[in-house]
Formats: sequence, structure tokens, C-alpha cells
Amino acid sequence: MNIMGTNRRYGPGEKVHDFTYEIAVWTKEQNLVEVLLKTRLQPMAEAAFALAPQLRPDAHLITLTEWARVMRSHPPEVAQPWLAKKPAAPPSSGAS
Repeated sequence: MNIMGTNRRYGPGEKVHDFTYEIAVWTKEQNLVEVLLKTRLQPMAEAAFALAPQLRPDAHLITLTEWARVMRSHPPEVAQPWLAKKPAAPPSSGAS
């Protein structure tokens, strides 16, 4: 019996690390509330992430991750504050 690397929550022969993309819901204290989806298909992850704010309107933060990298977050300024910053105005040359 080979049980190494398997998990009963997943299909036969699939391992936890087989799932590249994950959508998770977080609290203000950065505690994980639930994982909405784990998949290896990016289009499925993108579509589910688009629907996630409607499914969990009271969520403080929803993230779409690829392995450990946050690809997107809702709202973006919570997990990706650099996206909320407006770019600085270009310096004026002063020449007319």
C-alpha cells in the first residue's frame, strides 16, 4: 500500500502540491478563514476569483495565489499596497 504523498481530500494519485492556484479568504488579523478553490488550471482560478467577492461579500481579503505568489487580491490595497499608489507625476523639464 503506497500512501506516501497522498491525501484523502484529493483524488487518487494527486498530491497537495499538484494544485498551482488557490483562492483563499482572510480576516483582518491575517488568519485564513477558508480556501475556496485549489486548481491547476489558471482560467478556472481567474473565473472563480472574479466571482469570489460576490460569494463572500463580508470577507476582509480574498487572494488568488500561484504557489506562494499573490497574483491578485480583493481589495488590492490590502495585500498589494503598491497597486493602490498612484504613479508620481513626471518631473517637468522647465524648458519651453
